Amino acid sequence: FPSHDIHWLKKGRKLVGDIMKESEVEKKYPKAVVLKDVPLMARTGTYKNKFPEGIIVHFTAGWRNQKPKDAISYANKNGHRYIFIAEDGTVVQQFDLSGYGPHAGISTCPVTKRSDVARFYIGIEVACGGRLEDADKDGQADDTYFKLNVPQDQMRTGKINNKWQKSNGTYEIFTPEQEKSLIDLCVWLCQNGTNPDLIFSHEEVSPGRKNDVGLSLSMTMDEFRDLIKSKIS
Repeated sequence: FPSHDIHWLKKGRKLVGDIMKESEVEKKYPKAVVLKDVPLMARTGTYKNKFPEGIIVHFTAGWRNQKPKDAISYANKNGHRYIFIAEDGTVVQQFDLSGYGPHAGISTCPVTKRSDVARFYIGIEVACGGRLEDADKDGQADDTYFKLNVPQDQMRTGKINNKWQKSNGTYEIFTPEQEKSLIDLCVWLCQNGTNPDLIFSHEEVSPGRKNDVGLSLSMTMDEFRDLIKSKIS
């Protein structure tokens, strides 16, 4: 991991608790909610064109039913910056779209080869258990990391072996409301300056380290990118 990238991450963490607090949201997704009783997320810097070039889709892993206030409070505590999609499809944007902050960790874009993709691409965090495991040792991979059991009709098992996406196992699926909100949000971002070819899952920019979104999404990321392109053409 390059030393300059480590320096940027450390700098970003320091600034989150220092001088980069935000006081208002000027650039906002029209369907998003801004929580009035929770502080805005801090920024590490400003996007080159004051708008994200791309998108990284995440899931919250163990927290399958995380509430918006809890998600934003957790992000603020840890210096993260991302749009959050709740189980019911509610989109929460607790920052201005002109600025970036940490959400992807050690990462490299498979297209541009740039590292620390959060400096260029916005993060979207979907409340979902993600890849499941046998946490309660009953012989079934139907539990989140925090040992929350997921019903059978809310799981998907399979394998994806695409160029950048290598996913396998059993995952909790995104709710229909979440998937619709994710699609609508990505379409809007791309209609306003984001490049649909630069939409990735976290796994695609952090292979071997992350497994989101895997099979939580009802389609592969290749199919997802094509879908977004079809809706903006």
